[in-house]
Amino acid sequence: MTMFLGRDSIQHRIVRGFFGTAGLALGLTAAALFATAFIQFKRVTDENLQLLAGVIGGNSVASLLFDDQEAATETLRSLTVATSVESAIVYDKTGRVFARYVRSGVDDVEVPKNLPFTPAWSRNRIDLASPIQSGGEVIGTVFIRSGTQTVTDFLTISTGIVVAVLFVSFIVCSVGAARLRRQIALPLERLVEGSRAMAGGDLSTQVDVQSEDEMGVLSLAFNAMVKSLRGLVAQVRENTRHVARATG
Repeated sequence: MTMFLGRDSIQHRIVRGFFGTAGLALGLTAAALFATAFIQFKRVTDENLQLLAGVIGGNSVASLLFDDQEAATETLRSLTVATSVESAIVYDKTGRVFARYVRSGVDDVEVPKNLPFTPAWSRNRIDLASPIQSGGEVIGTVFIRSGTQTVTDFLTISTGIVVAVLFVSFIVCSVGAARLRRQIALPLERLVEGSRAMAGGDLSTQVDVQSEDEMGVLSLAFNAMVKSLRGLVAQVRENTRHVARATG
């Protein structure tokens, strides 16, 4: 029996609806998880940068009090272990540059006119300034600039994970759509083809009953209707013969 596979067939609508609903749900879920992970990552990054600024500021207190620029520079050199930090500057209380650190391979630092005392994110960097205090008095400021390579790595890895999950979900959706097609679309298409054959005068058509659910009950009802029609047509033919004999 030839199946009806038109453009607007039930099979195609079921598959489109299944993939559309599942794809939308998966897309929204992935977007929500991605946004949550990025917000959490940004918060942790901000906290780490603020902690680093506090440590550098605390270790620079003695250098500022005793005007020891060499010691302050040595303190900033410890930032080489923090690979994300591109540069750092310690200012004295007058705003003069007291010590400076620039990572090798990084161009000279262009410090913003207004130092940001909360993490300031941009495309290629994260800036943060923190006051250096001693005895409740501000004796200087530390400025740290961090690169965004860790953010780029996070986005790359997260995007790869999302794509992999969506790919696996696509395969699962394909299996689910095929199951729906077998359970709903194909039985309905068999009924449609049987109805067409019956409308064309073929009263010998029968639909295979492959389940006991609503589709199975509908198939049984269709077969019973065809059987009743065959009996009715046979009865009409018999009555027609009797009328013809009586007329003769």
